[in-house]
Amino acid sequence: MVKDYWKDLSILGMNTLEPHGSSIPFDSVAQALDGDRSKSSRFKLLNGLWKFKYFKHPAYVPEDYFATTYDDTLWDTLPVPSNWQLHGYDVPVYTNVAYPIPVDPPNIPEENPVGCYRSMFSVDYQWVDLKTILHFGGVSIAFTVYVNGKEVGYSQGSHMPSEFDITPYLQVGENCLSVEVYKWAATSYLEDQDFWRM
Repeated sequence: MVKDYWKDLSILGMNTLEPHGSSIPFDSVAQALDGDRSKSSRFKLLNGLWKFKYFKHPAYVPEDYFATTYDDTLWDTLPVPSNWQLHGYDVPVYTNVAYPIPVDPPNIPEENPVGCYRSMFSVDYQWVDLKTILHFGGVSIAFTVYVNGKEVGYSQGSHMPSEFDITPYLQVGENCLSVEVYKWAATSYLEDQDFWRM
């Protein structure tokens, strides 16, 4: 069920970690000095092709799309990271001094496109007892995260890193990560700038 956090300017995030400098644990001092995070046994890059479904309105999002048993075989695939507007869904919006939505803060249009993403990833038994942080380098404009059918958190800090502790949600073997991204949020009013909105 899609919750309407994106309508509430007082909710900038739920269960997000406090902002901090990025760091990746390494297996040895030599590995850390080399600085290649992909060589760390504690780093897993989730970029790649994800299952994707576009909805023109939050009411059209299936209530259980994030369940591990949900059948997404008919969904499209989309590279992550990317912008759905550059892959034929919706259109990019450019404005310089005018808002791309009717100015009525903090209200936003009810017709608010949503992109739902799903990806499977595996973890072995060594990861389950260690703290695991899910890092998003920047999402426009707001998103809710689910792991294995459970809601983890929410953020509407557009283009800002957001992190979530997903340790209690993981299981040995296959895990299902689902993310629903909203095109507009109450924080859209903070972005009256000269740039493309995607």
